[in-house]
Amino acid sequence: MESLGEETRLLHGYKEKMMAGNGVRVLVVDDDMFSAELAAMALEEGGLDVVVAEGGMDALEKVATDSGIAVVVSDMHMPFINGVQLLEALREHGFFQPFVLLTADDVTALRAKHPAIAAIVAKDGGFQETLFRVVADLLVTNRTKGEMP
Repeated sequence: MESLGEETRLLHGYKEKMMAGNGVRVLVVDDDMFSAELAAMALEEGGLDVVVAEGGMDALEKVATDSGIAVVVSDMHMPFINGVQLLEALREHGFFQPFVLLTADDVTALRAKHPAIAAIVAKDGGFQETLFRVVADLLVTNRTKGEMP
């Protein structure tokens, strides 16, 4: 288990890496605007530009009009279109950037059922720090591979 000092050092390192990526946009999708803002704040504190979509249909519109979105972070349970359905719709429309699913469901079961999801983050008390680390890792990996928008 990492000490608090080590955790802080690692987060600072991620923030420095991300600051070099100004203009990188993360789309946060949730029908609950309070939850969306919690996720957005965690990512913005790390130096990322965040766009918020209120539900899956809004997310599809935003992706269609913003070619700079590098990662989508979506809640699982939303009306009309859930997180997994959103991922499928995005892929059908040619969007192949990383997709992160936020959920209160069993992460292991979702991972087994949906291996195409880049990351699944449990919505628990500390999900904001975990979310930032996961998104930072995905962005750094995609930048290294030259797959950023």
